[in-house]
Amino acid sequence: MIEPVHGNKQYWDDAYDNSKAVGGSGQLLEAWNTSAEQFRQRTRSENRFLPDISYAQGPRHCFDLFLPENDADSLGLVMFVHGGYWQRLGREVFSHLANGPVTRGWSVAIPSYDLCPDVGIPDIVEQMAQALESAVEQTGGENKPIRLLGHSAGGHLVTRLVSQAFSSSENPGDPMQRKGINRSLIKNIKRVVSVSGLHDLRPLINTSMNEVLLLDRETATKESPALLSPISHLPVTCWVGGNELPELQRQSSLLANIWRGFGIPIEAIAEPAKNHFDVIESLALPTSPLVDKLLS
Repeated sequence: MIEPVHGNKQYWDDAYDNSKAVGGSGQLLEAWNTSAEQFRQRTRSENRFLPDISYAQGPRHCFDLFLPENDADSLGLVMFVHGGYWQRLGREVFSHLANGPVTRGWSVAIPSYDLCPDVGIPDIVEQMAQALESAVEQTGGENKPIRLLGHSAGGHLVTRLVSQAFSSSENPGDPMQRKGINRSLIKNIKRVVSVSGLHDLRPLINTSMNEVLLLDRETATKESPALLSPISHLPVTCWVGGNELPELQRQSSLLANIWRGFGIPIEAIAEPAKNHFDVIESLALPTSPLVDKLLS
């Protein structure tokens, strides 16, 4: 008897295994670490790097802030949220990707967050809401435009931030009560770019990684932007590499197709010849199509 595809764990593992799909991805991560450290050293020497700014209590509740040459005239704030399937990596790996927006005159905040299984995905979403509020306060950008940018799991997190209001406990004393994004900031969010984002978490229940993510059907549904509605009429771009796994391409198209029904300006763009990793490398280039779209 042939096991149905939807019940085959190996099928789903392969469908979401970007490292296996892209040869040399381990070496690529080493190269990113080197580039990130070099960028931090350069911006530190220019007094344009503010590291380890706390947005809440906890060793990973910090963000790094990179400033443009004239930070007093910063055009606004970009917050970049990294990927790693909510269980790996941290802000230090991605510092160099701030170069594109910073060179164009924007401040860039790159936060870390707690990782699964120490916390659940709903907790990480709330942490990113806190990080955004803190970054805005740090840059004095309450009246300046905000761009949200995330890659892979980070693409999920930024679209989840602008999904319908988070569920809230009926018990105001419940420490798990969630506030979500500061409503006063919503009007300043001028674009969200989800690069290779994961917008429907339900398939991940079928993967081996769920031994770490600990998703159940209810949580996966509540935390999937594609199953929720956007909280405002802001522009959203779903960007994906043309050489990415089919499931990652589907996830990108899915959100665009569903949210378009709410009447918001949303688009899906597949960048030719890019895989899951090199698709974000152009963020370091000030005039790349991805940076142009982010800042448009």
